[in-house]
Amino acid sequence: MSPEEQKRAEDKSKKQSYAGAFKAWWDADYSVDGLKTKKVPSLAGGAVSLYEYWFDTNPPRLVEFAGRQWTEFHLPTHDLQGNKSRKASWAVNKVSAFYDEIYRRESEGVARYNAGSGATEAARPRAFFDGVVFPRWNTVHSSPYVVPSYRDAIFEGPVSFTGGAPGSACNFSGAIFREDANFSDRAFQVRSDFSEAVFVGRAIFERSTFNGPVSLRGATVHGAAFDNAKFSSLLDLSEVDIFGAAEFRGGQCAEVQISHAHFRGPVDFGRREFQGRLFTSSMRALFDNRVSMRDCHFGDVVSLSARFEGPVDISSATGGVFRSVVELTSCDFASDVDFSGREFRRLAKFVDCTFMGAPIFSGADLHHSAMFSNCRFLAKAGMINPQRFASSWEYLVFRWVPFAEWLPQFSDARVSRNASAQTIEGSYARFDTFWITMGSKQQTSMPSKWTHAGSGRMFPSSSGGPCFSSGCRAAMADL
Repeated sequence: MSPEEQKRAEDKSKKQSYAGAFKAWWDADYSVDGLKTKKVPSLAGGAVSLYEYWFDTNPPRLVEFAGRQWTEFHLPTHDLQGNKSRKASWAVNKVSAFYDEIYRRESEGVARYNAGSGATEAARPRAFFDGVVFPRWNTVHSSPYVVPSYRDAIFEGPVSFTGGAPGSACNFSGAIFREDANFSDRAFQVRSDFSEAVFVGRAIFERSTFNGPVSLRGATVHGAAFDNAKFSSLLDLSEVDIFGAAEFRGGQCAEVQISHAHFRGPVDFGRREFQGRLFTSSMRALFDNRVSMRDCHFGDVVSLSARFEGPVDISSATGGVFRSVVELTSCDFASDVDFSGREFRRLAKFVDCTFMGAPIFSGADLHHSAMFSNCRFLAKAGMINPQRFASSWEYLVFRWVPFAEWLPQFSDARVSRNASAQTIEGSYARFDTFWITMGSKQQTSMPSKWTHAGSGRMFPSSSGGPCFSSGCRAAMADL
């Protein structure tokens, strides 16, 4: 696809994303009648309608548009047919007056907070900008004391919420960002909710700190930048749909869920530290492009079910370790997947996986319980470089278990053979050819560079045969 064609495709997808999100906003009805049906917490305690909140002090002007009556704050710039309202052509002084009232309502919440005593995070006063349509402006700032709710809000221009520290839970669920939204260098307290939000521009959270759970569940994002962001609790990317690049390089994550997520562009988690689980639940994730988790550190369980259309790099040149169980179930790898240089300190379990390219474990350190159950190795001639495949299993390290006890873990493998390869009849697999082959005869041409951790033994043994029962067992102290 040429750059021009790619640009047209991106513009089309952005228009479709916005059109669907605006239809949902319109159906939610933030007209005057709709405001009367929506409840929010009262600053004085209890609950009030959004209508009461907005008409409590300094009532806004009402405007007729598209058969509905609106406040000037909730008035959209167009209707479902694209007919524009007066808000689409507001003069600068009108836009300035709009934001003056927004800031006044924030300041009112700050004043009430400062006048109180013993306020807790959960009890901090808020401003409620649910369903508000923010006209194009240079920036939108949030007070460090009062956290507005922006549920279903529409931001017509680029926005910046950089710096500062929101004091409580932040709610942008269902919000629509028509251009870039910048949340970099910000500290988010308690819970951050961006579920079902639509970022028609890029979502930028570089170097931000999240001290509570973060939800992007069901969000649509056209470019995500989370480099060096820190997540101290769950990052929920379930059902997220990310177009363009997704950048999560560096930083830390406590726990990440990606069930039914769809990453349409390249994904880069390089050098990120996963302190908690990285997992899917009942629904597979989809990756349409290349994925990099190079030099990542995994401190807890990795449990994934996914389809990878591009190459996957989980290799490490810095001694990267899987400290807990790795379980890949029903994973389809349409290209190479690279685990070279990785150390698996506990069970590595590959179940019902399909490898269409080279599964690269060169120099990996496998735990003795490593298992490949009902996996298929379906690489075809011409799909991958034979030399690359031949070297993909070199320098494997097996931790203290005799090779003969480990190899039968491949007993359920279904293998696509090279038409020109010798048919092997034995109970062992051979890794030094383009294909993995199975059979009933003892296989004697094992790779010459496999070792057991701590033993220094090489295969085959000095006697010329494989080291199946020659006592090659590293001591437990070598683990």
